[in-house]
Amino acid sequence: MVSTSSESTSSEVTQANESVPVAYYWEQDMGGYAYRESDSAHISLVWWAEIDGDACYVDAANELWGLAFGINAAGEASAMLIGPSFEPRRLQLRYGDRWWGVELPAHVFVRGRSKAQLLGEMHPLETDGRWFEFGGVRLAVPERGKLEDIVHTMIREGVLGVDDGVAAALAGQSVACSRRSLHRHTVHAAGMGMKKIEQLRRVRAAYSLLLNGMDLASAAYEAGFADQAHMTREFTRLAGSSPTRILAASAPPFASRP
Repeated sequence: MVSTSSESTSSEVTQANESVPVAYYWEQDMGGYAYRESDSAHISLVWWAEIDGDACYVDAANELWGLAFGINAAGEASAMLIGPSFEPRRLQLRYGDRWWGVELPAHVFVRGRSKAQLLGEMHPLETDGRWFEFGGVRLAVPERGKLEDIVHTMIREGVLGVDDGVAAALAGQSVACSRRSLHRHTVHAAGMGMKKIEQLRRVRAAYSLLLNGMDLASAAYEAGFADQAHMTREFTRLAGSSPTRILAASAPPFASRP
């Protein structure tokens, strides 16, 4: 994330990667947040934030997970493993905090550990600000521009694994295994089954349609809901509020990712 003046924000975004589009929004009581999507098949996006005041942000449930690194106003460092979630998550933002992190797709997992164990978790990692411990391995805390490098290092060192079959299934491709076997692999890699992932994606798809001006009933139909009431129930369950209220929010629960 970035500083609170638009001038310095533009400068930081350019320095981060001049060729990659950066999405960002400003929330008066929160400070700046920005992200850019990654070219890597094993990384969804890189994000950064600078918090200008105490606030609470509701993040919609999603199958993605990741690593976050931060420094608070007192200069104390922290590192965190953020698991996937199947319910909205309330994030407490503190004045002076600076955070940067990477979000990973569902088919990337921690070796030797089922992602289901991380569902809904925000697990602190041991760190001194220069190094952090993950999966029994000591790694250098990455600068914002090196977040993708640390993920590739963790995959190369065997700390993280990649399930290509799950990746193919999530991309809508056919997979040469039984439905039961695919479900088992998906739960291990993603922490939830394909049906739940589809529910999360359907809500995000509906939000995108609504954001682009489609009316509620049409968005519900296009996204695959039974009707508008069904869509509203799923928004409330997975994003914490109705579609109408979310669209009116200054920092909607879907704003932290594409």
